[in-house]
Amino acid sequence: MLRDKTVKRYIFLREQGRCYYCGKRLNMKNATLDHYLPRSAGGPGQFYNLVLCCKPCNFYKQAEYPANPEEQMMELFRRGVEDGFVEFERPIGREQGRQLCAGIERIITYGKGRIVFQSGDYRIVAEENRVISIKRTR
Repeated sequence: MLRDKTVKRYIFLREQGRCYYCGKRLNMKNATLDHYLPRSAGGPGQFYNLVLCCKPCNFYKQAEYPANPEEQMMELFRRGVEDGFVEFERPIGREQGRQLCAGIERIITYGKGRIVFQSGDYRIVAEENRVISIKRTR
């Protein structure tokens, strides 16, 4: 797994140093990471399910089940691709991977550090912050 500080730094920059829920300006010391879809509800511990938040919002939210968690995870994954945080294993080219990831339509499955997306006629398999395979389904 990626070092926690690397993930936290990326998410801090992605959220522009603001709490995802209330918008409060944070610094690295007082910022916490919250699982958008709680771990207790099966939410993965990866960057596409983590948001930056202040301690009061993290405490208040606790294990609340959010609306549309899969939409949020897809959006955060696409954002990681756009930001260059997501890497592509060979032989997947960065540009091909970016184009396919931009068209992600739904999540097929997730768990144990792996997520599978559907993008048109392709299945995209990712582990942590790496796309490890892209396969044509039709």
